[in-house]
Amino acid sequence: ASMLKAFETEGGKHAKAKVSVLKKRKRGVGGDGSVEKEVEELVEQWDATSFFKLDREKRWAIIKDVRRQYETLVVKGGQERAEAHDAARVERLKAKSEDHVAKVQGRCLKYAEFDRVAPCTTLDALAILATGDAKKCAEALRDQIRLRLHVYFVPKSELPLIGDGDGAGEVERLASSLQAVVATPLLKKPPPPIPYPVRPAHPAPTSGAVALDIEHVHKISAAITELMSMTAGGVIKATRSSAPRRRAAPAAARPPSRKRSAPGASLAPRAPTPAQASLVGEGFVEDHVEWKVLMVGWCCVLEEIVVWYYDVEMAIDAELSEEEMEEARKA
Repeated sequence: ASMLKAFETEGGKHAKAKVSVLKKRKRGVGGDGSVEKEVEELVEQWDATSFFKLDREKRWAIIKDVRRQYETLVVKGGQERAEAHDAARVERLKAKSEDHVAKVQGRCLKYAEFDRVAPCTTLDALAILATGDAKKCAEALRDQIRLRLHVYFVPKSELPLIGDGDGAGEVERLASSLQAVVATPLLKKPPPPIPYPVRPAHPAPTSGAVALDIEHVHKISAAITELMSMTAGGVIKATRSSAPRRRAAPAAARPPSRKRSAPGASLAPRAPTPAQASLVGEGFVEDHVEWKVLMVGWCCVLEEIVVWYYDVEMAIDAELSEEEMEEARKA
């Protein structure tokens, strides 16, 4: 309705249509005719779905239907959409976390599998690996690539392609490609990855970080010891707070509570207070819109005093009187 300007007045539609036409012409979109003609054509398109072009009876039917289904369409519908959005986001986060855990566990398994391979660090040792049965030689040379990839974490871009052949030509290709890799000295072997996604210990922590870590461990140990002493007998005895507690107001000063007579029973309707009733007819401005209070009274749905108010400009444009709006409110 907002995109089609279904609830806009005639002046508002023409003003917004002119702004839209001028923006299109600024981008080089639009015909060669006059601006006024294009504005009129755009307004005619909007009038096809304009709320004010409907018959008075249809407008009242729409207002009553929206009021009747407001809680279902807006309140509950918006809440259900928000809950569905949050649930979908939680599922995406769970899937992302599970994928990360699987990735970390796979990295740990690869490290354990290829850590048993002895690293080849000389060209002579490489020549020995490339001598013998072609299939076994190809697999041994590939293990050197996997060792550097999964254990020493050498970037994949700096290693030759593993390939999948097992002939003499493949062995020759792997041996020649690994010569530069073998000639590069290996760095210190990193520690094995942790099989669950936690941040590993820093290899060179500062003295301040070590002190904070020791203090944190002492606090945890003290908290566990205190908890074990509290639950040793099977009953938790919580210590009373030493902070001063606020005293409740005397019974005479507290307003009387309106309790339900039985579980599930509705509250008895009540009349608004004189201060609340004095709001009828008062006007106020919010978000550059002029509003006016129509009625203050008891709402059986919400079971409390509520305020009905309306858009003054829209009521004038729609030729709606307060008596007609009051009838629609009671319907």
